[in-house]
Amino acid sequence: MGEIVKAHPRFPDLSFEECLKAWETLIPAARKNREINPFMATMGQYTQKFIKFFFREPGAVIRTMNEEFITNERFREHMYDVTFLRTDRLKMGLWRFLDRIGYRKRDISFLLLRGKVQPPGAARKRGDRWRKFYTPEVKAYVRQRERMLFKLFPEFDV
Repeated sequence: MGEIVKAHPRFPDLSFEECLKAWETLIPAARKNREINPFMATMGQYTQKFIKFFFREPGAVIRTMNEEFITNERFREHMYDVTFLRTDRLKMGLWRFLDRIGYRKRDISFLLLRGKVQPPGAARKRGDRWRKFYTPEVKAYVRQRERMLFKLFPEFDV
């Protein structure tokens, strides 16, 4: 925490951008990864967590990660065979996935009949949108730090 206070004397009164950058310095796994491979200092925390969960040998990937590995999408060879479902079309995506892996249509048809399901209290306030926090500079920062994720999921690069 001392690093953040030193880097941001106004702490805890930080802008969204300052908070975002400060947060990245606090993640213990990210700090450890930087010690293993200094290149990991250029990678965002979500990319690093993604590697941990979806790669067969995350330690080996972290040790060898470099820009060419990302640019040429060599990281794909190291991922588990996984299907990602989008939450904004979850019912149809789940139905297609279950159909593809052999479930009988009659056993999964109920998925398409259900209305939208949201957890209690999940509704956002009207006008509460993430985009208002993302200046062009913040977007560029996130885009750079999470560049591997945006290669995998370009539809989220908005």
